[in-house]
Amino acid sequence: MTIQCVACIVSALFMMCLPDGAQPPKRGAPCQAGEPHPLAIIIDHSPPNYAGVGPWIHITFKNVSDHTLKIRKDNPEVLYLADIVDSAGRKVALTEVGRSFYSPPTPTSVFVSSGEITADVDLAPGQDLQSIWGVDAYYDMSKPGKYRVTVSRTFENQTICSNTIELHVE
Repeated sequence: MTIQCVACIVSALFMMCLPDGAQPPKRGAPCQAGEPHPLAIIIDHSPPNYAGVGPWIHITFKNVSDHTLKIRKDNPEVLYLADIVDSAGRKVALTEVGRSFYSPPTPTSVFVSSGEITADVDLAPGQDLQSIWGVDAYYDMSKPGKYRVTVSRTFENQTICSNTIELHVE
């Protein structure tokens, strides 16, 4: 079996793992002001960003409502999009892996995953789901400097945005 054939099968399997009618996250989904949402996204640095490792972000997706919500638990790159800008305010480019992952599957697509298990879970009021995401695998942060990062996720047709953090890459 050729590498192209294997990549096509992997891409097809990835698409089958998404909930009915869902698509991989679209880059650049706008954050929307409006009604308060029952969920919140909080991000911070984790683990520390050592030279040659990371940058990694710690994501907390929290139910801030007064009722239980059914939430999709999956790899962070499947659920979240990152809006990353450099110190000059320019959006960073996607890496080769990021372009492959966030584009529609093709016969040569390759799916890279951090290995979390996909499941729908009940998230009670005050509970949260936490993830660690090595964003540099998907977004080009290869140049040393400061980057501002905001993460978003869609839930019930609304885009929820995190706080913005600054990452220092050496």
